[in-house]
Amino acid sequence: MTVLAREFERLDTEFVWSTGELAPQARLGRLTTHLHTAWQANPHLTEAMVRAFVVADTEATSAIEHAVAVIEDMLARALGGPTPSAHDRDVASLIADVWLANLIAVIGGRIDADLARERIDRTTRQLVHGTHTTT
Repeated sequence: MTVLAREFERLDTEFVWSTGELAPQARLGRLTTHLHTAWQANPHLTEAMVRAFVVADTEATSAIEHAVAVIEDMLARALGGPTPSAHDRDVASLIADVWLANLIAVIGGRIDADLARERIDRTTRQLVHGTHTTT
């Protein structure tokens, strides 16, 4: 599980997901594209990490929680900027769950990568537009 957290941390350093000229939805879209490209570039590593995540026992709890915190924080910062709100964090948590569910479906052979991407994008848009409040 530490490999998964390190991979997320590496991806996090490749771009500043929380700032820039892009609006939050565009930052999130850029991050989603980046994550999708990364997991497709090395499908064997992706499969191994997802399987390890799914079958991890209680001894791996802290490593799993760390990996989840890294990806959720990256998603939350894409949504809410450098200091995301509790709402941004809640939405990021749901998006992370959608990612995991779709990656499990891909490695299980139930859907292909293109359908997973479509599902992730559609659900992310619904979560963001359906729950986003303007301040």
